[in-house]
Amino acid sequence: NIGGTFNANSYVGGVFGQLNSIPKAVTTVKNYGNINYKSSAKVNAQLCVGGLVGNIDGAGNHNNDYYVKNLENNGKLSFEKNSEFAATVFAGGLIGYGKGPRMVDIQNNGAIEMSGKFNSRLCVGGIIGCNTTMFVNDGTEVAAVNSATGTISITADAICSKEIFAGGIVGFFRGSGGYGRVSKATNHANISIAGVHTVERFEVGGVIGWMYNETSACADNTNNGKVTIAEGFVTASLLFCVGAMTIIGSLESGLKGDHTTIFTKSILDLFSSCMLSASLG
Repeated sequence: NIGGTFNANSYVGGVFGQLNSIPKAVTTVKNYGNINYKSSAKVNAQLCVGGLVGNIDGAGNHNNDYYVKNLENNGKLSFEKNSEFAATVFAGGLIGYGKGPRMVDIQNNGAIEMSGKFNSRLCVGGIIGCNTTMFVNDGTEVAAVNSATGTISITADAICSKEIFAGGIVGFFRGSGGYGRVSKATNHANISIAGVHTVERFEVGGVIGWMYNETSACADNTNNGKVTIAEGFVTASLLFCVGAMTIIGSLESGLKGDHTTIFTKSILDLFSSCMLSASLG
């Protein structure tokens, strides 16, 4: 449980806070502990948080000798209501922010639940929040499997004022200089986003939330999870804007000046909207 005020960049992980200039191989690491940012937490600088590692900085280590392998997270990563984050947040089931080596045979089974106030960019992924020049499940590795099974939930209590990038495997994918690849990765996690307030942009995907550099490779990935961000909007649009009372009421109101039907429809929609917001956000 993490509370209090932090004014410098923070790197938080279930096992490692930060791996800087990593050794040639990091293998067979598991985490079963939970990470929770309490309602009293206030972070005024960049935050990198992951179920296993907060930040991996292995820039330049792109050859096959450098990799992280056989990693597993079973703990929950959560941000309570009223926790506040002034700068960018990178949150991942295994790794918050990664740069450099390849990742193979890794799995996240833990849930990610975001309910805080995010005043800048929020990048959240089932495996890694932000991937810069890392090879996620490079095809040169035999029997390489990346899998995310834990749910990703940005709740109705979350307030996001700028950008959200959410993906079942990677939230924000930024390749550079010909490096960066996501392949043979499978997402089983459901992504649920409800009642989130954003100002600038919102990108969400079953595998990758947003790919910044189109030259980066992304192939042979599978999404088996469900993304429910648009479910409430589509359901409400069909209910409120399509139907006999909507059409007839509008015609009667415009042609005859009789507003009875459209007013009745409005009252019914009031109760329907309450039920929809409670169930779908």
